[in-house]
Amino acid sequence: MNAPTLSFMKRVLRNGDGGAAVVVRVQEAGQPAQSFPITGDARWSLGWVDMTPWRGKTVSVTFAVEQPADQPAAQLWLDSVTLGSAAPQTWAAFDAPSQTQPGQTFAATLRFGNRGAVAADQAVLTLTLPPGITLASATPPPVAGQPIRWALGDLAVGATGDPITLTLVVGPGAPLGSTPLLRAALSSATPEVEMGDNQPARPIFIGWQAYFPHVMDN
Repeated sequence: MNAPTLSFMKRVLRNGDGGAAVVVRVQEAGQPAQSFPITGDARWSLGWVDMTPWRGKTVSVTFAVEQPADQPAAQLWLDSVTLGSAAPQTWAAFDAPSQTQPGQTFAATLRFGNRGAVAADQAVLTLTLPPGITLASATPPPVAGQPIRWALGDLAVGATGDPITLTLVVGPGAPLGSTPLLRAALSSATPEVEMGDNQPARPIFIGWQAYFPHVMDN
């Protein structure tokens, strides 16, 4: 088996202060257990442990929540616990304003990386713009314009790529009150288990939002 890896989907609830020890333990008969911390929050995310040191051996795997006395009960939710070859966990995200106006230019940033246990080979990031919004410039520039695409090369384990900065233009005829979506997709030539973090979508309100003071009559 190439890069034997224990992988699992997990949620960690009610442990925002980190008071409880949430761990996965691997123990070979006659040897002390090795503990690996599990971090996270209420969102489902991928966890993994490199099992290479135990290749060809029989081990027991235990998930544990060690709760201090007089503290709120922490919870660990698990799903899809598997032992197999490792996979990357690539991700992409937008930084962009929540609103803009017709005829305006605004800046946005695309961020990306790999949280997985193996490299993501030949990664490609694609940007899809809604009608009425166009790309004026990007740093670094894309390798293709239709679709807008960046060839990122191989994303190493734990890598975070250099952000891509975008200058976008809203057409003068963009409908007021609409909320178009900026969409991106990150893919690679390496098979991946969890694709939920790979396709961010950022809504942007077109128009003006006004807030009036609330006057109370005493």
